[in-house]
Amino acid sequence: MPGSPWAVLNGTIQNYIFTPAEVVRAAIIAGYWDETSIPSPEYRLWRAAAIRIAVRLAHGTLVRPPEWDMLDPSEKAMITSLLGIVVTKLLAEKIFGAPYLLFLDVHFHLSRRAGTSKVRPDFIALAPKGTSWEYFSMEAKGRARFSKASLKKGIDQAKSLGKVDGKKVKAHAVCYTTLPKGEIMARFHDPEPDDDSLHSATVIQAEAIPRYYKSLQSLLDIRGDLKQNLGMMLWYGTDLLNMPEMDAEVGIHPLVLNALRESPVSLLSVLPQLAKLSLESEGKIGLDGIVVIPGPSWIADNP
Repeated sequence: MPGSPWAVLNGTIQNYIFTPAEVVRAAIIAGYWDETSIPSPEYRLWRAAAIRIAVRLAHGTLVRPPEWDMLDPSEKAMITSLLGIVVTKLLAEKIFGAPYLLFLDVHFHLSRRAGTSKVRPDFIALAPKGTSWEYFSMEAKGRARFSKASLKKGIDQAKSLGKVDGKKVKAHAVCYTTLPKGEIMARFHDPEPDDDSLHSATVIQAEAIPRYYKSLQSLLDIRGDLKQNLGMMLWYGTDLLNMPEMDAEVGIHPLVLNALRESPVSLLSVLPQLAKLSLESEGKIGLDGIVVIPGPSWIADNP
């Protein structure tokens, strides 16, 4: 898009390194709908654990596991969809500096221009800028094989959103993730929008940001009642609970918890601190303040 600082990445090859901690964190938090309708809060971990089918650590690199070829197409479709959301979340952080990737249909109210297409992106990413936010229109695609038709649909979805809360979207991006030849590959496109057909969205941040953490906090509270059985540790001031499904210790940094007790606006003041801690901890502390310490099965190389 004209004026987008990220358009220069189109058509280039970039190598980004993600740690197991970052992958686990993204799988736990990214791509959730309105969880008030889900009977079991533990569903978050059961779904997230499926990422183990798609990625494995080998010689310090996250790759597709050799068992992948044993899956049938329907199994691959389910896992690649989750992987696409995970990679989109990670690239939104890495490229845009956006701690939050929120489902449009859950957290936003969409207004369409009369007579325009009903296509819209799945996600809106939020990145801090001073005392306010920048917004990014994002579409996630995860496929076992690349499809030009699917990519075109994703581009149309990403570029359909023009404004959020009256502010122009900073960039439009579709992240298309595939698993060719044992590797994990993402095509990241920044399409130029058609100004005549752009939709707009509004969000109540006082509700959206707390909801981002709410179900995970509820799950941690439930598991906390069983901490004598599951194990509990303190790391960087964070209470961590062992999540056997993921083979990881998981928690929310106290900077986030304290800010949420005051107001969601307070989070803007602590996000720079979390970004610094994320670098120091090699991704174990996320930009969003969710903390993950991977267990032995993530750390050790697998065949």
